[in-house]
Amino acid sequence: MPYATGIVSSHFMNHTAQLFYGLIVIVSTVANCFLHKVIDKPNIDQKELLEATAQYRKLLIPDLIIKGVGLILSLIVYPLIMMYSVLIAAFYIITLKTLSEKRVNN
Repeated sequence: MPYATGIVSSHFMNHTAQLFYGLIVIVSTVANCFLHKVIDKPNIDQKELLEATAQYRKLLIPDLIIKGVGLILSLIVYPLIMMYSVLIAAFYIITLKTLSEKRVNN
């Protein structure tokens, strides 16, 4: 990730650099999803943990869609869309996670 970020910062308007960065970000998100699945297996008796990881994985599906659309648009339209899509996806995750925590606390 730091290597991809360094390349993008040096070649901000380059489609190839944004593609590389986008692929790294998407692969990291997919790896995070698989990590949560692996955590579920040894903790099958922990209902709260299973619910929390399942809820988080549901958030990752739209997150991946946002990043995927950003990747495609950055190749076709404007390279910086990939960076914007990562920020939009982060805002999406933070907002929904905060809202779900407020519902649990109330």
